[in-house]
Amino acid sequence: MSSEIRLKKINGSYRLLDGKNKSNSRANKFLNATELRGLSLQTTRAYGYDLLYLHRWLSLSKKQWKGFSQRDLLKFISYQKAQDAKPKSINRRLTTCELFYSFCFNNAVQASQGVSMPS
Repeated sequence: MSSEIRLKKINGSYRLLDGKNKSNSRANKFLNATELRGLSLQTTRAYGYDLLYLHRWLSLSKKQWKGFSQRDLLKFISYQKAQDAKPKSINRRLTTCELFYSFCFNNAVQASQGVSMPS
């Protein structure tokens, strides 16, 4: 993961690329699936920026998807609040994170003891 990751429109589709223009295959498969579902280009773009923000946070936090839990989601919320993100943006990013995690691992984000998350 790299903080150099960016979102780029390629042939009419949004894709996540690293600093060497290498594709983030998981994220791009997810974005492609949103397109196949018929979601608007603006929605796919919003998901792309949410994933960009999430991947940058994962890199800064030195976290990986393996072992990702609800406790990590709370840390992600705290980070976003410290960056003055609006509640609506935070909630959309959380939804995108949960959808992406489920897409990649066919499972919900791992529950954490002592963490209360909305269902």
